[in-house]
Amino acid sequence: MDSCRNTDAATSDFLRKFHRKIAAQRIPYSGMISLTHRCNLHCVHCYLGDENGAIGARDELDTAAWMALIDDIVDAGCLFLTLTGGEPLIRNDFPDIYRHAKEQGLLVTVFSNATLISEEIISLFKDLPPRNIDVTLYGATPETYDRITSIPGSFRRCIRGIEALLAHRLPLSLKTVLMSLNRQEVSAIRKMANAYGVEFRYDPSIMPCLTGKKEPLELRVAPEEVAAMEFSELEMGEQFRDFFEKSKSLASSQKLYNCATGQTSFYVDSYGNLQPCLMVSSPAYDLTRGDFSTGWTTVIPNIRERHAGPHYICNDCEKRGLCGLCPGLFQLESGRADIRSEYLCALGEHRYSKIAKHSH
Repeated sequence: MDSCRNTDAATSDFLRKFHRKIAAQRIPYSGMISLTHRCNLHCVHCYLGDENGAIGARDELDTAAWMALIDDIVDAGCLFLTLTGGEPLIRNDFPDIYRHAKEQGLLVTVFSNATLISEEIISLFKDLPPRNIDVTLYGATPETYDRITSIPGSFRRCIRGIEALLAHRLPLSLKTVLMSLNRQEVSAIRKMANAYGVEFRYDPSIMPCLTGKKEPLELRVAPEEVAAMEFSELEMGEQFRDFFEKSKSLASSQKLYNCATGQTSFYVDSYGNLQPCLMVSSPAYDLTRGDFSTGWTTVIPNIRERHAGPHYICNDCEKRGLCGLCPGLFQLESGRADIRSEYLCALGEHRYSKIAKHSH
C-alpha cells in the first residue's frame, strides 16, 4: 500500500513539473476543434442556439484544411485533441479527419451524442482506438431525453449507439448537463452508467448561447439544490473538499484569466477561427488567412495580458476553487468578463457551506 502511495505521489509531482514547464514555454499541448456546428439533435439548452445548422456545411473547413491544421498543431506540440461539434459524426469525412489525427500520434477524445454510431465508425474506432468517447445522455427515459433533444426516437438511437460501442470494448464515459428538465433522473442515469461499467459525471453550468441569447439559463437548477445533490454523493463531496484545500494555496492575481486558456490550450471553431477557448471568442485568428503557429504566437497571447478591473473580487475570494470561476462564462452572461456570475457565486457559497458543515 505504501508503495502505491509513493508511486502516486511521484507521478503527481512529475505531472506538476511537466505542466509548469509546458506552461512556461506556452506549448499548446491540449486542443479542441469543432468540426461542425451542425447537429442531428436540437437540444433546448444548446449553446449554439440558432447557429445549429443555420450557416451550413459549405462554410465549414473542408477535409484538406482540417488535415493541414492537424499537421500544424502537432508541429506546435499538441498531444491531446478533442473532436467535437455540433455532432462531429454528422460530417461524411469524419473518418478521414479522425484517422489523420490518430496517425499523427494525437491522443484523441470524441464528444458525441452516439445516435449516429454506425458499423463504419465502430470499425474505425476498433482499428484506431480513441483515448475516450464522451457520450452525453440527457435522460434515463425516452420521455425526458427526447423532450430535451426535441427529436422523437433519439433516446433509443443513443442507447443503441452506447451499447454498440461497449459491445466492442471501446473506451467510453457518460455525462449529462444538469437542468430542470432532467434533475429527477440524474441518479437513474448514474445507475445506468454503473450498470454499463463506465464513468459518469454531470455539469450544472448551463451557459448562454454563443449568439447572445440567454434562454438556456432558465433551465438552470437552483444552486442550493445542485450543492445538495453533489454532496449527497460521498466521492463528489470529497473531490470538492480536496479541490478547496488545494485552492487555498493559489496566489492572488491581477490577471483576468488564470486558467490554461491561451497558455497551453486552444479552440478552433468550424470555420477556422482560432480562439483561446470555446467561450472566449476574442482575441481570435482566422486560420483561413494564416497558419496556426502565427496565430498562437502573435494573437492568442494577448488574452494573458488582460487585467481584472478594480471591482473584480474573484481572484481574492477564498471560494474561487468551488464556484467554477470562468471569465469566459461571465462574458457570455453579462457582456463583461470581469463581472461575476451571480449563479456561480451562489453555487460556490452553497458548496462552501456544505464543506464547512461536514468539517465540524
